[in-house]
Amino acid sequence: MHYNPHYPTILPPYIALYFILAANILFPVSAYFIARRFKRNKWLPN
Repeated sequence: MHYNPHYPTILPPYIALYFILAANILFPVSAYFIARRFKRNKWLPN
């Protein structure tokens, strides 16, 4: 797919880059640590 400067995008590229980094790295890591804090649901992978 070629870049067309006249075609509007939903997010600016710099915001999309930070969102992708957060979605792929920060969200799973934070979910892992939050899941470890719960005393119940010890079946979760640790």
